[in-house]
Amino acid sequence: MAADPFVEKPPLMYWSGALAARLASGVLPIFPGAQIAVLAWMLLACACVGRLAQEMHGKVSFDWLAPMLMLGSLGAIEPVHKLTADVPQLAGAALALAALARLARVENRVRLLGLLLGTGAGIAFLSKGLLVVGVLSLTCLAALMLPAYRTRRYAAALACAVLAALPWVVIWPALLWHTSHPLFIEWLWNNNFGRFFGFAHLGGERKARLEDLAGLIVVTFPAGWLAVAALIATLRAEGWRRYGSGHPEFALLWCYVLLFVATLLISSVYRDVYALPILPALAVLGAGVLLPSRIGKTCGTLAIVLMSTLGVFLWVRWGLQLTGYGRVAAGPIGTWLPLDYQLAFSPWLVLVALLLSALWIAAIALRRELGALTLGFAGLTFVWGTLTTLLLPWINEARSYRTPFAELREALPRPTPGRAPYSCVGSYGVGDF
Repeated sequence: MAADPFVEKPPLMYWSGALAARLASGVLPIFPGAQIAVLAWMLLACACVGRLAQEMHGKVSFDWLAPMLMLGSLGAIEPVHKLTADVPQLAGAALALAALARLARVENRVRLLGLLLGTGAGIAFLSKGLLVVGVLSLTCLAALMLPAYRTRRYAAALACAVLAALPWVVIWPALLWHTSHPLFIEWLWNNNFGRFFGFAHLGGERKARLEDLAGLIVVTFPAGWLAVAALIATLRAEGWRRYGSGHPEFALLWCYVLLFVATLLISSVYRDVYALPILPALAVLGAGVLLPSRIGKTCGTLAIVLMSTLGVFLWVRWGLQLTGYGRVAAGPIGTWLPLDYQLAFSPWLVLVALLLSALWIAAIALRRELGALTLGFAGLTFVWGTLTTLLLPWINEARSYRTPFAELREALPRPTPGRAPYSCVGSYGVGDF
């Protein structure tokens, strides 16, 4: 940050982003090229979640509903598109959970799953630090309460996992320690333990745990809500004891979810994005729910009305900004977006937006075959895709620093020959806030 080293997070996301940017340098500019890494990490997360759901729910083909629930939950809609450390952390958590849950079955390969478990934990560690690794470690210990995990196979898998995780958790911290002891302590002690226990005072302080719990309930919709519904239905039919012995993979995922939620509630700092690694487990658990026909029909109707209304609004807003009438019926939009900004016409972006609209109309026509959950995800894709094609330049303009720096240039004194350059920007001790 300015002249100060910033070591809040490990570098895996930035390494992978730089690699993707370099590989795509002949085709894409540096920033879109770097975002290919985000797509790669999310494809890994979706593959792990879909494959695990397929095995746990006994489906013949790949389970597409579980990745849809993960990507379509309120807490994931926006963060999974950003080049941030939370994205590979999510992928690492999904890979580790997929391996750990599948260890409950005797027919699965122990060494391979152990290696995948350790690799997933290592990816999560080298992405954002100790949070996911700590919860996964507690989950591995809690799994010993389940008969399916009190075996030599499980012990051998954990040994393989430790060996697989060592390169991820040792090499970069050792290099950081060798380069700078103070920076290593800043990263490990202040940015990991300090944030959790609150003595570092980084990132703000939490105010009310009940509000944070309510926020967790909101950001995990719909995956978390469906997971709870599936759990209640199973417990009514079988009870707690049979659930643990008859469904060890499901019980293990619930252990992970409860331990993660408890960790977030105990922590001194909370943000909604911290809950992102819970979503792979909740998506797999929620993918097995069967909505009653009346509820499914109602949810499908609501999805059609809501998503269609939002889509039409975005098209109208695009037309107003394109023709220079951005202040018409703007309402509170001007608080976040510059109403005087005039969009340039891009035929390719309009073509993509029209294709998304056509696909949404087709999804509405096939709503009975798709089901309410898939229809809702299709509507979300339509709205988000329309927003990020037609209106993306407008959003980028609002999020850029072009306007304040242009105003700053006008306010600064003009350079005078023979005098030192005028300096008014602080660059010492800036910090992250």
